[in-house]
Amino acid sequence: MHPRRYLWAPPLVLLFALAVRVAYAAHKGLVLDEFHSYFHATREGLDSFFQTLRLDNHPPLSFLLIGGSARILGEGELALRLPAILASLLELALVVRLARPLGRGRASLALALVGFSTLHLDMGTQARMYALLSLSVTGLTLALIEHLEGLGGRRRWMVLWALVGFHSHYYTIHYSVVLGLGIGGLALARPDLRPRIRALVPPGLAALALSLPWALWGLRVQLQSGLPPGGDDLGLTALVEGLGHLFYLNAGFAGRARGAMLAGALCVLALALLGVLRGARRDPLRTYLLALTAFGLPVAAMLGALAWGRAGFTWHYILPSCAPMAVLAAGGVTPGAGGGITRAAAAYAVVTLLWLSGLHLASRGSEDFPGAVGRILELAQEGDAIVSVEFQPPFFPQGQPWDYYAPRESPAPPPRLAMVEHEFDVADPAELREARRVILLVSKLPATVGVRRRLEASRRLVLEENFGYGRWVMVYE
Repeated sequence: MHPRRYLWAPPLVLLFALAVRVAYAAHKGLVLDEFHSYFHATREGLDSFFQTLRLDNHPPLSFLLIGGSARILGEGELALRLPAILASLLELALVVRLARPLGRGRASLALALVGFSTLHLDMGTQARMYALLSLSVTGLTLALIEHLEGLGGRRRWMVLWALVGFHSHYYTIHYSVVLGLGIGGLALARPDLRPRIRALVPPGLAALALSLPWALWGLRVQLQSGLPPGGDDLGLTALVEGLGHLFYLNAGFAGRARGAMLAGALCVLALALLGVLRGARRDPLRTYLLALTAFGLPVAAMLGALAWGRAGFTWHYILPSCAPMAVLAAGGVTPGAGGGITRAAAAYAVVTLLWLSGLHLASRGSEDFPGAVGRILELAQEGDAIVSVEFQPPFFPQGQPWDYYAPRESPAPPPRLAMVEHEFDVADPAELREARRVILLVSKLPATVGVRRRLEASRRLVLEENFGYGRWVMVYE
């Protein structure tokens, strides 16, 4: 293979990934979880920020970065999502380094698989913490590998990545425990590595000590709140779906071609398993640690969530497994004349990922709040009452999607009814009775709860339009 053959590939993939992420972030609407980030990030004063955050399930770093971006660049979608975009791109740069021993061609393939992954695209363009979580775990994995391979100066990076991860999302604990147990097993199997493994103790203790302030002041209170996790997809089927979603999120965007996307997911998983088998002979240390992060963590996390529901499991929690999975899949491609089938599988995966990424760009995302608000503005007439209600933890204010998008969609939007925040109900029921029609923007609110219960008992539902996952515009007469 000519050494200069793939010189162009990494910068081209990175440039394409940047362009797609910026375009998608500027085009799709904020999802409900992003409004949760927006709420935390725009608190007035640090005291209010931290006191409210302790009611939630998440640590503070991502919200502080989103808030900083909003204060500098404004509160548009792109500004709120900028920290995630930057974290996503920085992780792609680390993927090149993580896959470098495979050679330039297969390293470019690994980069393309991550860069075109629609889960990586979606989470890398959300004002949430998942891109930062993924970056930190990929950085930690890379630093561990390079340290155990004898490269110096990596232990300080381990401390940094561990701190960034823990203060971004608590699934960093899951990844750290799995990697720690795996390295403990490595110490038993590889006596020659024990001096380097012992050298990991000081940075590990340093990361633990520096994490204690938030753990004791914030995490301890959050664990006592009883707030359920954001993800509760449990069982073997959910585990397999989660692994497939690492690259092919929202395969339903392809419509009848959804099966082609599922076939692509199988190609990536099959190549990754083949990469584990081949890498175990060629580069056992690196392959072992990559397999722990790619496969070991999702399995361990699912078992942990089955044992303790509060731990939670869903596909965006295991986003950090995308990069090592891609590197293993690239390693499963056989170079030379004998690798035609594996190269065809890799090419099929890249093409279908590009196709699905294009379908994402053509959509308004999985939750089209701008479209829903625009539709309500079309429907609203004099005498109508407008209600925006979201089924969510009660400390989040109701009506954020309407309050954010209505002024952007109309110079003089009609007001929505005031809500009793903790009851998913309107503050003044008389306003419902007096209204000619009631138009609802609903996010997952069951028909037996709050304002919907009132309307179901007293009015007739005459219009119901879907605007994404659990998001509806409803008209009651």
